[in-house]
Amino acid sequence: MWLVLGLLVFIGLYLWSLRSASKFPVPPGPKPLPLLGNIFDLTTKELWLRVTAWAEQYGEVAFARYGDYSRRQRRLMNRALGPSAVHTYHPLIETETHALLKRILADPQEYLEYIRRYAGGLTLNSVYGYQAHSNDDKFLNLANEAVDLLSNEIASGGGIWPVDVFPFLRHLPVWLPGTSFKRKAIIWRSKIQESVDIPYEYVLARRKAGNAGPCFVTTALEGVQDKGVGDLDVQRAFDIRWTANSMYAGSLDTTITTVQFFILAMVLNPEALAKAQKEIDTVVGTARLPEFSDRESLPYIKCVMNEVLRWGAPVPLGYRKMLRNETIYPDPASFNPDRYLAEVDEVTAKRRDPRNYVFGFGRRRCPGTNLVESSLWMVIVSMIATLSISKAKDESGCDIEPKVSFDNAVFRYAFFPSLALYGLEAERRLCLKNSDTFQMRYSPKVRASGQACQTGDGCYRRRYIISIHLGWRLVFYGWFYMIWEV
Repeated sequence: MWLVLGLLVFIGLYLWSLRSASKFPVPPGPKPLPLLGNIFDLTTKELWLRVTAWAEQYGEVAFARYGDYSRRQRRLMNRALGPSAVHTYHPLIETETHALLKRILADPQEYLEYIRRYAGGLTLNSVYGYQAHSNDDKFLNLANEAVDLLSNEIASGGGIWPVDVFPFLRHLPVWLPGTSFKRKAIIWRSKIQESVDIPYEYVLARRKAGNAGPCFVTTALEGVQDKGVGDLDVQRAFDIRWTANSMYAGSLDTTITTVQFFILAMVLNPEALAKAQKEIDTVVGTARLPEFSDRESLPYIKCVMNEVLRWGAPVPLGYRKMLRNETIYPDPASFNPDRYLAEVDEVTAKRRDPRNYVFGFGRRRCPGTNLVESSLWMVIVSMIATLSISKAKDESGCDIEPKVSFDNAVFRYAFFPSLALYGLEAERRLCLKNSDTFQMRYSPKVRASGQACQTGDGCYRRRYIISIHLGWRLVFYGWFYMIWEV
């Protein structure tokens, strides 16, 4: 009897799966199995390589519908983060970058936490007008926990939840054995909702009190009559709070991992670092740090940033093949900023600019591109100006070669020996501008050693050695769509 009943259930599910699969047209792709769909087509490691193979077999382009919600989000973001508005964030970016450098120089061993604080703090400030006060700041932790849930729990390793394969499972009660996914979903939804609501309510409270600083949320709320939260249009309030949250989630790990991959690139390519430092020393000098006004005068720094974005693409799904096109990028596996220095026509220049790929295309191009670019440029140029980055030494004094490996399907987790920071024996002083100056004097013994290069005004530039040693990872996280038959 039970065998017959089980057979009937199986047949019913099979017929249901066929009916469900035939409802809507889908792009060409791997043929799904009855009931199980495309589970076995996924992989827990380097899914972007398999997707590239699918593109060669089934075609390169598939589209997700561009709905009203996406349009409303983009309008909100463009108003606050468009090319004409991003300049208002430059003073904030410079201030946060200088604070990052001072923290690293004061405690080099914690540089990873300081980079995370910089990325999170800058985003919190620009989105919510909130200033993070420590690495353990409550708002930072709240947002980081939500991002971690999204990347490492909900979408971890290309995992498939049973309810995604059998949607009818969503109707089962939470107390039934085998429905732990529903209990987890309740907890996770609550945590993510908190990360959306608490910062937004913070801005509303500050705005009501008349002391809210300029930020994305206050800009988005302009023109709305302030009659209290209850009178704010429900749809607009929903759009603003979730758009603000997506800006944070979409930029945090993207910024962190790009900076980390920049450090790896400099470790592996000391000649590029030396060339970039020479350009800064020639154009900017050593009495101050680079500023946004120097940007057009530092073309090689732009080349370094572009090559970091190409070589260490934050999310390889979707455009990895474009960034490895040998016709556009000869020897694409090599990190080579000089490839952008060759004179080419305008069309070729656009084709080889990786920013035209990594930030998306057309209406789906990241609305925060200008802000992210400005932030990355300032961090990269400031680190090059103040840090000396190299491999660690083993007990015999030989270089330790980093070995990079990827151990994830969707998010580009890169495992390789960790970074340890060592201060130079000759401590130089770092000159920050205006009243924020951070200076350190040297003993006659250090100056006599010839290890510190003094400038004409008696100011020294401090550089630290960042050395590769043992075990850390890069987390590559981003937003993407994948479409396949189930």
